[in-house]
Formats: sequence, structure tokens, C-alpha cells
Amino acid sequence: MEAYVQPSLLSTTYIFRNEALTFKFYILSTEEYSKSHILNVQLWNNLSDNKWSGINFTEKNDVILFGCKEVKYRVFEVEVDSSNAKEGWYEFTVRVHSSAWSDGGEWKWLSEGINKNGKIFIGPPKIPESEKGVESIFNKDIFNRIEPVQISKNVDNWCTTMNVTSIGEYPVYKNLGVPKNLVRYFGLERLTNWWLIPTSGSEKLKINSRDVQYLVIQQASGDFVSLIPFTNEKYTSALKSDDDGNLALKCAFNTNKCDKDVDIKLFVSKGKELNDVVKNCLDAIRKVVYQDESKDVFNTVCVSNHEVVYYDKFGYCTWNAFYDKVRAEDLLQALNSLHNIGIQVGYVILDDGWQKIDDNKRMQGFEANLEKFPSGLKGLIDQVKKEFPYIKHFGVWHTLWGYWSGVDPSKFSDKYNVCNTTYNTPNGILVAHIISPQDIYRFYDDFYSYLKEQGIDMVKVDFQACFDDVVSGEYKWWWIDYQKALRDSINKYFNQKLIYCMANSPSILQNTLLDKQVLNGEHIPLYRNSDDYFPDIEESHTWHIYTNAMNNLFTSHLYSIPDWDMCQSYHKYGEYHAAARAISGSPMYFTDIPNHHDKDILERCLIKTPKNTMQLLRCEKSAIPAGNVDDLFVDLTKVDKLLKFTNQNGRINILGLWNCRDKNLIDHININDSFRFYKESGDINKELVMYFMKNKELVPFKQDNISVMIKKQSFEIILFVPLDTLNIDDYCLKVTCIGLIDKYNGSKAILSNELNKISNNKVIYNVELIGYGECGFYLRCDKKNICDIKALLYDDEIAKENIKYEEKNGMLVVKLKENSVVNGKESIKLKIEINLD
Repeated sequence: MEAYVQPSLLSTTYIFRNEALTFKFYILSTEEYSKSHILNVQLWNNLSDNKWSGINFTEKNDVILFGCKEVKYRVFEVEVDSSNAKEGWYEFTVRVHSSAWSDGGEWKWLSEGINKNGKIFIGPPKIPESEKGVESIFNKDIFNRIEPVQISKNVDNWCTTMNVTSIGEYPVYKNLGVPKNLVRYFGLERLTNWWLIPTSGSEKLKINSRDVQYLVIQQASGDFVSLIPFTNEKYTSALKSDDDGNLALKCAFNTNKCDKDVDIKLFVSKGKELNDVVKNCLDAIRKVVYQDESKDVFNTVCVSNHEVVYYDKFGYCTWNAFYDKVRAEDLLQALNSLHNIGIQVGYVILDDGWQKIDDNKRMQGFEANLEKFPSGLKGLIDQVKKEFPYIKHFGVWHTLWGYWSGVDPSKFSDKYNVCNTTYNTPNGILVAHIISPQDIYRFYDDFYSYLKEQGIDMVKVDFQACFDDVVSGEYKWWWIDYQKALRDSINKYFNQKLIYCMANSPSILQNTLLDKQVLNGEHIPLYRNSDDYFPDIEESHTWHIYTNAMNNLFTSHLYSIPDWDMCQSYHKYGEYHAAARAISGSPMYFTDIPNHHDKDILERCLIKTPKNTMQLLRCEKSAIPAGNVDDLFVDLTKVDKLLKFTNQNGRINILGLWNCRDKNLIDHININDSFRFYKESGDINKELVMYFMKNKELVPFKQDNISVMIKKQSFEIILFVPLDTLNIDDYCLKVTCIGLIDKYNGSKAILSNELNKISNNKVIYNVELIGYGECGFYLRCDKKNICDIKALLYDDEIAKENIKYEEKNGMLVVKLKENSVVNGKESIKLKIEINLD
């Protein structure tokens, strides 16, 4: 049987005692489960004195299941009262019996096998205040100093200090004990020294295999606790647990810069709202370490000449198209094939493969490999910009050391001090030749001065966590000078146009990307937020989206733009990746093989402006994971729940729903409890409409709960749009602009909107847009008929065949095509004239 229950099996659900918990059960209406048969559905649970018993579901015939037009599901519901349950853990599952079977036939269980049930934790009755102080989390005697840090009124923050004795190069573990009243946890752990991935669990900590850099704990009281171990030039630290669930602070020391006894900092925040707690914890580091009073981090900056920043344009990267075999003619062919389908590339990243290297993977000079790039970098860039004049930026890739194993000493040691060291790799220990700290500033200055002369104006710097792989304890700390030298030269030559790659190291996260000095240029640096895009690994695609969305919980608060990496439009998962990036706030650069493109996918990411340019429709903020907070504490690639993340464009809020499983999913989403965006905006009293981008459904937002079906390898994007209302004595008109509905992130195209009454029977709705496309509106009028609708561009009337109004659902679509009246202007000004009778 194809059936789903929400809350789902294998998940963990937290509720306060005295709260009711509603279960929804959905089953595909096939022959034996169709309406022609009676279905008995029971919720089996041990909420009553830990004794298992069944509660009958009731069938609901009025439930709207969005995203499911071609097949029918039967929906059942049951509400469970928790008032008589004691505080603690419980389990549940579901069983089904159909009258199509014999009366004595066996029931079918939704869960089979050990540890396949769902879990519920019943907390205490909900109260406004909970236990205060660090002592509500740890035994405070383990800290030498506890300093409160005031950030916001609703979160308590502390900078705690512990004195730890160094034992040279070896890590030291400081036991913090078992965190008090732990129910479940979520963290970002180091998959390798270069990448972070989400981890989660319940009942006790099980983070003993990898270092954890960020940790969130939910306590029995319902409070959330965020823990961030600090790293600086004297020490690095991380969190780990033992088999008994004790939490330990793991510390490694820079023996050249610290005494034997070192004060280690652990930042702690506690509060009721998860996102507030996480943000406060990072803001506390800014305030204590950098004396930085934090503000919201937006990721769009206008450069001095008011041009669109490069990461708001469409990018092309050579990596997955050509890997390190790339040649000049490959790049030209790729750009030409995109040009031929009408796609304008704004910037190019020439990835690994352009440099002259030796057999030991060492860089042999600043110049390009002339066998693959016969006219050098300058010749190639000049040709690219001549043939494709809309390409304004050209970047190249290199590693922090120059190349993977550094530089060729026979080519560089006459000018720089080159040292050899060893570092760990998946293939064993290798030797690298790297520039010493005293010369690295001059090396980067020389390197970037040369690149700028060639026409390069941005770089992607890879392998930035390389020093964490170095075997020698002394050389590990060279990252300090390397990062400073990189930052200085980036600002001097490239105006902060930089992609930090393989940089998920605490030394970079906390010492570079939390320090406002990184914003000295006019651009915000990009920060690769996850492991690579792997087009040929099937299971990697859903994991990639899940990892990036979850990592954003923390990385969205850095002074950088989380970059979800490149992708390919023609791929089986092309739309899955492209749409996620479109609403993520990430830049978008594709890596298509020449003449292998999905034009529709590419065009849905871009907008053509009246100035005949193309730019991305990209959110100004980074998306954050959302939905019921329970979703955070399970792996959504293994549990039957949808990945949910939110963003916004102006007053329009965006909810992304991604199916990360290998089967269709139905999820029940409590909008009122899970997404507080419309309460926090200035539109609290306004009605909303919901627009389902993929299924093209437009409905008033009336219910606090919605049920949505998403097919495997698919997604949905829901817009929550406030209505503009005109209340007159004899009628009420409601209208709003949804944005460009032929784009993944079409609400970003809206610059402004205004509703004006002209007379009792005429209303004007003015909308200003970035560019062309199919502009969608919700339009309804009570007590009067809409007898005529006109659309005008700068007073030039749009042909009637390009205006479509469906009175049944209130959907108005105006097709905006390139128009000589508009061409050359800064924006499109659209006027909707609504005539009533």
C-alpha cells in the first residue's frame, strides 16, 4: 500500500503536556483501499502508562491535497490528548484493515521491524519562563568564567571560558558532562576538514565520530540551546561526545602563540525560538571578539557605478563540463552554444585545468598552460569579451597553495622561500611544497598583480582548509598568514570578488567570515556551502539540496553569501537543482557541456531587462530551513517528510518544499505555527493568497494547515502574497501582484506596486518590474462585476490576446513581451486598469 502518516515514522515530535497532537494518515485509493471498501485505521501508541493500545482514525472528506490532481488519496485524522501522559519518550505506528479482506484477515502495519516507529517526547506544561543560567545546561563549576552577552531580550547568551593545559601538538579534551535535560540535537559536523554536513539525533548525544562545529540542543522544557566552540590564532576547538553522551570540548593549540595554560571560549545561547537562538550565538561571537554590533546580513551590495553585481548575473563554470582537461576552445564552444540559445553569461569561472603544473601536482608559474591556452589568459579573455560583450567578469581557479601540492620549488625558490611539508589525503600522506609565511604576502601580491594584467577580476580559491590536513603541528598554523595575505590581495586587486571553496574550517568560519573586515571591498565574498555537485552520483542530488539548506541555519549569518555550487541544466535533476538555487539566495553558475542545455530551465532563472541585459532573479537574503521545528532533528533524506526552507522578496514570503526521498511524499504543514513570517511583517492584518509555482495553483490562504504531495525528484515553491484591498461602500476589490509566474523566483522581479481608485467604477493597479515575462495577479471583486481589464506599458495598451483572466480562481496573467516603448528604460511600468459594473 502507498500510505503516509504525519508526524512520520522515524521522526521525533516534541509537544508540551496538555497540548493536543493531530495525526494525519493518507492512503492511495487503489482497489482494496478505495471508497467502495471500509477502512479501519488505528494509531497504535504507548502514551497510556507505556502500554500499547489503538485509537481509531476518522476519515475526512473535506481535506484539500495540493499537488495531487491526477490521483486520489483517502485522508484520515485523529487527535491525541497528552494531558494524562507523563513527561518522557513515547512511540507510535499505524495499522490498516480493509473490508476487501476477510473479517479475520490480518492488519497491515505501516512500520515493520525494530526501531521503525515514530517517537514523541512530551514535555512539561508550556510556561512563558524557563530555568535561567548556564547551570540549566551544564554544571557551571566546569567554567572558569561566565560572562553574559546582551544581544536581544528574548535570548540569554554567555561567553564561557575554561582553562585548559596544552600538551604540545596533541588535542586535549575538556569534559563538559551530559547536557542537562537533552531531548534531541542538531549539528554541523566535519565530513572532512573541508566540508560540513548536518547530523542529528535524540535522547543522548552521538557525535563521537567527527568534530562538530555548531550544535543545537532542545531541552525537555522546549528551550533551544546553541553551542559554538571558538577558534582563533591560538587554538582550534570542536565538540565531540563519548559513548555515554558526555559532551567534550576538543582543543588543539598553536604552541608558538600560546602559553601552556590556555583560556578556551565556548559561546552558549538559550531561548524559545530556534532561529533567534542560533543568530544570537553567532552575534555574541561578533560582539565579544570583534566588537561588532550585528545587523541583518543582506547578500546584495550595489557597487559604486550602480551596475548589477556579478553574482546577480548568470555564471558559467568549466568544471563539470570539462574537468581538468579544459582547453580554450572548450570554453569558447560552451559560451557560443549558450549564446546561440539566447542566454547571456555575465561571468566566467575557468576552473581547475588552466595552470601549468608538473607531475607532482605543483604549480610551475603564474601563466596558463600554453599547450591548452595558446594565446594565454589575456588572449583568451580578450577574445571572450569581444565575441560576447555582455560578459563583464572573468575569474580563474587556484588552490590556497597555488595548486594541490603547492608550487614547483625549481620554479619559485629563487624568489620565495619554499618549504616542504606533508599532508593527509584520501590516498595517503603526500608531500607539498608551499611558500613560507614571510613570503606569502608578496607571493599573492605578485600572483594577483599578474592575473589582473591578464584581465582576471575574480578568483575561486580552493582547498582553503588545507592546513588542517598538514601533519606537522607548526605548519598547521600557517593558515593565519595565508588567510591575511589572501584577504589583502583580494581587496587590492579584485574588490573582494572571491569564492571561498573547501573552506568549511572553523579557522575560516570564525576568523575570516565573522570579521567585518572581510567586507572591505564592494562585493560580499561567496562561500561554498557544501561538498561538490556530483552529476554522476544518483544519491548525491537530494543530499546536496538537504545539506545546503540545513547548513544555511548557521552559515546564512556569516559575512558571506552561501554558495550552493554549480549545476547542469540538461541533467535529470536539472530543474531540482536550479529551482532550489533560485530561491536560496545563492549565486547561480552552470557547468553545461556545449550544446547540452535545457533552455526552459535556464530562462526560468533569468530575466530579460528593457536594456537588453539578463540578470538573475535572486533573493537578497539566504534561505533558512523552516517548517515544524521537528524537521530539524531528523535526516530528511531518510524520513518521510519534505525539506522546507523559506526566503522572501520584499513583502512576499517564499516556502520551498523539496522531496529528498526516492518516492512520492505527502506532508502536513502547519503554516500558522511553523512559518511566522506574515506575523512579523508589516502585513499582519492583510489577507494572503498562496501561489503554487510548479502546479500553477492560486488559492486564498484561509487554513492554517495544508497538505501537499510532492513527487519523487521534485519540489514545489509556494508564495504567500499579501492582498491590496480597496473597501468602498458598495464593493470590495482585492488585488495583488504575484510576480513573473514563468520564473522560479518571479516575485523578485517586482520593484513596487500601488492600488489607486480613479472613480467608483475604475481602479488602477500600478506595478514596476525589473523585466519581461508572464506577470501574474490575483484579482477579485465582491458585489460588482469586473467587466473589462486593460494592461498598459507606459500608456501603450497591451493586446487583448496577451491578457487572460480566470474569474473562477481570480488569476490574471499579462504577457509582457519586448516592446520598443519600454526598450532602454531602467524598468517596466505596468498599469492594470480594472473597470467595474
